[in-house]
Amino acid sequence: MITLATTDYGFLGFEGNELFVRSLNNDPPKVRLEAPAGSLHKGLVTFGTQRQDGRFEELVLFSGKQDERYRNDPYNFTGEITISLRKHDPALPDDQQFHEVALLRHDGITLYRPVLDQATPSFLRSPGGRYETPLQPDGNLVVYDMSTGKPIWSWMTGRL
Repeated sequence: MITLATTDYGFLGFEGNELFVRSLNNDPPKVRLEAPAGSLHKGLVTFGTQRQDGRFEELVLFSGKQDERYRNDPYNFTGEITISLRKHDPALPDDQQFHEVALLRHDGITLYRPVLDQATPSFLRSPGGRYETPLQPDGNLVVYDMSTGKPIWSWMTGRL
């Protein structure tokens, strides 16, 4: 291992194709990405691949930023994470090839793409078992009243 930096708390090292942040005490290692005030993105983590011509292409993008709902308040530091995936289309510029698939905020998760091909049916069930919400292959989320077997709400329509 090549040691890049060492402190009383830990070290940063490199071995093979792995970067290590190793703690030497009970304080866990951390990686911090910070940006100045006014910057849209506070940090980006990407996963990419090298093309045949040697150029690198990003495939997955995790973007950490201030929650857009509070962006105009400089004293509100509520965060959000957006997960974007590339769908390669040579006819489009690079930025337009990325599609947001999920947005994580303190009050919930927004999925922008349907749930695909569940091998085993998955569902949410209320504690008493009366209501059930299966994850459907078409991406629709429907709440069923199991006492009648009828749907009572649909995500695609917002109502029934």
